[in-house]
Amino acid sequence: MKESNNKKLIIVLIIIIVLIIILSLLNNKKENNNSNNPIISNYLTNLTNQDITINIDKCDIDNALKNNKVPYFKLDNQLYKDINQDILTNFFLRACYQNGNIDYNVNINNNILSLVLTISYEEADDANYFEFKTYNIDLENNTKISNNNLLKKYNVNVDTADNIFISKLNEYYEYEKNNSETKITFSQFLQEIDYEKINLDNINLYLDENNNLYFYKAYKFTQLMALDENYPEIINKFKLN
Repeated sequence: MKESNNKKLIIVLIIIIVLIIILSLLNNKKENNNSNNPIISNYLTNLTNQDITINIDKCDIDNALKNNKVPYFKLDNQLYKDINQDILTNFFLRACYQNGNIDYNVNINNNILSLVLTISYEEADDANYFEFKTYNIDLENNTKISNNNLLKKYNVNVDTADNIFISKLNEYYEYEKNNSETKITFSQFLQEIDYEKINLDNINLYLDENNNLYFYKAYKFTQLMALDENYPEIINKFKLN
């Protein structure tokens, strides 16, 4: 009887130890998954009314802030002040005067803060447009990382990015040609979407949470692109590495 009780006690102890190990692993995994959040919050917050110190005519700031997710750096440093000013300029222009919408994503990898603004807005022709702005910052030196240096870090170049972009556009063009009565050439298609060759000045580079390098590219959707729900690959974000 005593031996039986000892076996039960040993089994219970083993179960408790296993549970402790599992809970420990789960907690560590949770901490690892959220490890960037406290760091990011040291640098960045959402824009609030208190951050806006100028009066903007004919702009409902409260409503614009409610309907947009706008980043704002908290650090008292000229680099971050300049980026904040750029963000505010886009906020006032797009969200206040062009019925636009602003959202953002941010990550920190290997001491690099990568921020992307996603902006949609309307022009006088009532068409919807997309725009992207990215900021990559060396947190150790509080300096911007140039597109050229970031591409070199990942051993890729703008020609690689442009080839990826062209390949995706051609993929959709072939789909559109096979599923509609369009007779335009691929060159005409590129003109229709306002294709602009990627270069160091217009490429928008972004590092995701897994330290993968992406670029964002805005282009004008054709009427068929805007209406077609059967083609899921109409994207603005392209993986580079």
